[in-house]
Amino acid sequence: MTQPSIVLLVIDSLRADHLSCYGYASRTSPCIDRLAEESARFSTAISQADYTHPSHGALFTGLYPFEWGGNFPRLPEHMPTIAEILSRRGWRTVCVSANPFLWEQHGLNRGFDRTVRVSPLGLKGVSPISAFGRLWSVLHGDKGAGRVIDGVLEALDTGPAFVFANLMDVHQPYSARGRHVRLFWPGFLGPLRRYAMLWRTRYSYEFIAKATEQDLRQLRALYDAAVHQVDSFIGAFAEELRRRGHLDSTILVLTSDHGHFLGELGRIVNIGIGEGGVHVPLLIRWPEVWREGVEVDSPVELRDVPFSLCELLGVEGLAWSCRPRANLFGDPEPHRDRFAFAMRQKMDERARQVSRRLNPSFDWHRHDQTYWLLRTREWEFIRSTGRMNGLFRPDDETTDLSAEHPDLVRWFEEEFRALVPTTTSEGTGVAGDAGDRQVEEHLRALGYL
Repeated sequence: MTQPSIVLLVIDSLRADHLSCYGYASRTSPCIDRLAEESARFSTAISQADYTHPSHGALFTGLYPFEWGGNFPRLPEHMPTIAEILSRRGWRTVCVSANPFLWEQHGLNRGFDRTVRVSPLGLKGVSPISAFGRLWSVLHGDKGAGRVIDGVLEALDTGPAFVFANLMDVHQPYSARGRHVRLFWPGFLGPLRRYAMLWRTRYSYEFIAKATEQDLRQLRALYDAAVHQVDSFIGAFAEELRRRGHLDSTILVLTSDHGHFLGELGRIVNIGIGEGGVHVPLLIRWPEVWREGVEVDSPVELRDVPFSLCELLGVEGLAWSCRPRANLFGDPEPHRDRFAFAMRQKMDERARQVSRRLNPSFDWHRHDQTYWLLRTREWEFIRSTGRMNGLFRPDDETTDLSAEHPDLVRWFEEEFRALVPTTTSEGTGVAGDAGDRQVEEHLRALGYL
């Protein structure tokens, strides 16, 4: 095989069920829909965690969060990343990110020859969720997607490369330009009212406790507008790749690191596992393997992505994992009856203190436990170190069907015990002063402090 370029696009916080090509009623994603028609679309793709650090760790190493620490530690030096593996075999490796988690200080960009930092606001030193940052976002509707796309195109112009990009337009605060907002609520919310809504959501627990149904409709409209805005950048990117003659010689992977809850289960943003938190889109465009418009309904995981790229390219080097990974470029039939796995690790004391400060009515009991999710095509099994366990249909996460299906619960329990080591049964939060500093550093980098 001639050495192809690889582009791995992560649209941060994009849940699958708010894309038209995944069945959403509103037309949020016409450009991504067109890309899906030329790609393999994986309808049951699950992120391994509901927030950036552990989910990108899985995407880069092919490992579960509990296999490397996953919560807030730096990625261990001895865990090879897909960027390191490809760099050793001749690919130029470039990271272009508007998310500070993917910058040098957190270890997730290890193996990239070059990291291009893109400020989400284009303003040095201004947090996107500060009062001024939120106002600037609303007035300008810019989270840096255009600058990220330009960085990717520049990297591809000088020969075969592995380019990773993280776009933050769908991450809260949801601040798309007015023309996108009006598509989902005509006449809805001028800049000052949008700013007021985004300012209220800074305390997520306070907001959800008092939110009316109209508040949640407005929140979803702002989220959908953000999806529509980033979709337009994806469309322009695909067309520019085609114009430059790169599209058919590039393996293009589009996915997300996690979703955002929008009122479901009494949650907003990325607080908890479940359909809104970890069911993400996954499209792979590579005409040499996948015919156009194929749908794969086998449950797959983000950690399958680096493994599949290594298999396709004939390279080795990923660390051994406790569970076999699926080859996304191979026959999906053997994986139809597998389950996908996700987890949310318990909060350590420092993160709990920060959350209490940010959210005066913070319900820390809900997060003082570790959650695990096992997801098949038809079922969702949730386990925790507390009492929040159950068997659910993915489209109804409020009705526990454990009593009606005891044999299925028993199967899930057996699979869970075989997969999750007893050493992680209480979670693997970071302890001690070093952990406290890391938690604060990460939260500050994303603007929460």
